[in-house]
Amino acid sequence: MASMSKWARGAALLGLAALTVKLLGAVQKIPFQNLAGDAAFGLYSAVYPLYSILLVLATSGYPVAISKFVSEYTLAGDRQAARRTVRLAAACMAGAGVAGFALLYGGAETAASWIGSPAAASSIRAVSWSLLLMPWLAAIRGYEQGMGRMGASAASQVVEQTARVVFMVGSVIVLTARGADAQTLSAAALLGSAVGGACAMASLLPVWLRGRGELRTRRETAAAASGAAEAFAGGRRARGSAAVPLLKRFLAYALPVSFASAALPLVFLTDSFTLLHLLRDYGLTPEQSLASFGVYQRGVPLVQLIVMTAAAAGGALVPAIAQYASSGRTAEAERTAGTALRLALWGGLAAAAGLALISGSANMMLYGNGDGSGVMALMALSAWFAVLHAVSGSILQGFGDVAAPARSLAVASLLKLALNAALVPALGLAGASLALVAAYALAAAMQLAALRRRVPLRAAGRR
Repeated sequence: MASMSKWARGAALLGLAALTVKLLGAVQKIPFQNLAGDAAFGLYSAVYPLYSILLVLATSGYPVAISKFVSEYTLAGDRQAARRTVRLAAACMAGAGVAGFALLYGGAETAASWIGSPAAASSIRAVSWSLLLMPWLAAIRGYEQGMGRMGASAASQVVEQTARVVFMVGSVIVLTARGADAQTLSAAALLGSAVGGACAMASLLPVWLRGRGELRTRRETAAAASGAAEAFAGGRRARGSAAVPLLKRFLAYALPVSFASAALPLVFLTDSFTLLHLLRDYGLTPEQSLASFGVYQRGVPLVQLIVMTAAAAGGALVPAIAQYASSGRTAEAERTAGTALRLALWGGLAAAAGLALISGSANMMLYGNGDGSGVMALMALSAWFAVLHAVSGSILQGFGDVAAPARSLAVASLLKLALNAALVPALGLAGASLALVAAYALAAAMQLAALRRRVPLRAAGRR
């Protein structure tokens, strides 16, 4: 019971850290836009999804897999297998990080031309440096979580995001006073990802080294007491031959999680690679297109705050639904799911409508002018469907279906791509916002259909 309580507290710490990190990540965009202007904000917003999707592919599934395998081996008393898992995972992740760095840094000009702004090349190079560090950081976090030491991992996440935001805002203040252009301001802001990672590593590495030292001392004491040092060494060599099967098991678990996590950045990546080109077809100059892209991104943090709140609430339902479903208590699982869906339906609608109604005032208050208020109002409607998608995805995860959110977002990204091409040349930013609403509506509909097939939801009724 004490062990379960420890894990529950650790999970709560990780959840609180994740919520804090997401909140900082969403809110940081507002002061950046105020300080740097729409053009720099547009560059930053165009480059960041490209970095995000590579970072997710290189790191997201691995900490989850590491914590799972380390926890299993530790409970079985095989600490060496746990450490071997971390070494193999770190090697895989480091390779992916180096490949991502080479891809971004070496192909910066090419990627910038795909985005539609040669000025984006310096921002792409700046953000690429963090890919060399983040995989190692993710590996250590996964190990610490697998060992049940959640506090250090949670603290490092908050340290990382705080350092990134402080560096971003501080560097922009200094550079703006010196008259820096949008290209320099965007690159400095994106360099904050590497600075945040370095600060997080500095906070987490001593904890990890101390834990390894304690483990080594206990192991050597036990081996000396039993006179089994040579046998232990032989066993270690024998276990080395099991590295390939272990690696296959590990990748089979980690890679699907990584690809599923990459689905969300994919929706925003479609804007990065299409909007600047399509806005020129709408009749804007390259400079106007960049500033307009920054105006379009003003509504994103506000929508994210609504969705993040819903996702946090939905995530809290996953253990309860999973417990009900696994114990055969189908009625309780259905009732919980139905209640969550009703809250998402009406709460999401109220939040989206409220944001649409106050979009003009919010735009003036947060960004200093009313540019793009109509676009922000249209984008606000996407929050309703995004909330339904987030909550229904959490329910599906509780019932054991983790692939549905990735599938729906992948299809939604294709629709966003097609609608951008059809609507932006004719309607400009309004077309991009309508495309976002339609994409999330499709994703939510697919997810609700998948949920209906899996769960009758009789308890939800027709209310």
